Amino acid sequence: MANRWFTQFYGSLHKKPVQLDCNFVVDSTNGNGLGIRSLKGPGIANVFMNTSASFTGNTHTNTVIDSIPGGTSSLVPGMLLTGTGITEGTKIASITGSGSISTTIATTATNSGVTVSYSAVGSPKPAAGIIVVQFQDNFNRYFFGTSGFVSPVSGSPVNISSGLTKYAPYTIVSLGTSTTANWQAVGLPIGITPAVGVSFVASTATAGTGSGIVEAPGVSGIFSIEVVGDPNQTLTSSAATVLGVSSGAYVVFQCLAPTVSGSAYDTPIIPTAPANGSVIGLSFFLSNSTIKVQGE
Repeated sequence: MANRWFTQFYGSLHKKPVQLDCNFVVDSTNGNGLGIRSLKGPGIANVFMNTSASFTGNTHTNTVIDSIPGGTSSLVPGMLLTGTGITEGTKIASITGSGSISTTIATTATNSGVTVSYSAVGSPKPAAGIIVVQFQDNFNRYFFGTSGFVSPVSGSPVNISSGLTKYAPYTIVSLGTSTTANWQAVGLPIGITPAVGVSFVASTATAGTGSGIVEAPGVSGIFSIEVVGDPNQTLTSSAATVLGVSSGAYVVFQCLAPTVSGSAYDTPIIPTAPANGSVIGLSFFLSNSTIKVQGE
């Protein structure tokens, strides 16, 4: 028994357990069409959320969409397209210029300034509040997972020279001309280097010095994340495809919050999109063995 415990990860009896984790920033408007940005986490291939990415262009009842004013730098072949005169299932076939693309299916009308929505290659276009995590590898069993999230900033910049609210939390969004001493004077702890993203509690309401900018915290708008369905059925899906693209093993989650009226204690809890700028962290404890040990 001692040898068995000695060889197990985290002192667990599980056979070949693996822990994966990731974090990302919710960003539904990002031009990458993923609904997120800044994905970090070894072993994670993709994270897909709801996206509102779009561009405008002219259609010509053929496979050309041109006069795209914002350019095509964020577009890639395989992205799914939707919009007026665009047949369901149409994708980008190729990028033909800085303001034009070709599509896999001809548009059904000639229109100018059509809004064309798009999503990243392989994205199942999840509804608001849904997260699809795609792994680089397959696994044999899902034991458990944990989640956490970090609030975005408020979106209302405050120059420290205007004065802060004493004892209120702030996050640095621009260092400006303010020195380390200037930041320490308004509450940054000694020993912490001022940098974008550093949070601190204001120690004074007296106007600070320099052009440093902070923002008060916003709210993510959600209070829990839960798994949808049985992830054990999708962990070995090496041959699975989503929208015609190989998807591999994946797990689906939903972000939850109470409905607008009432409180979290007496209103229905529904899938809800986290506020853009929220940082979500997910951790997965998985089995990398086909062998089952006692209790599994």
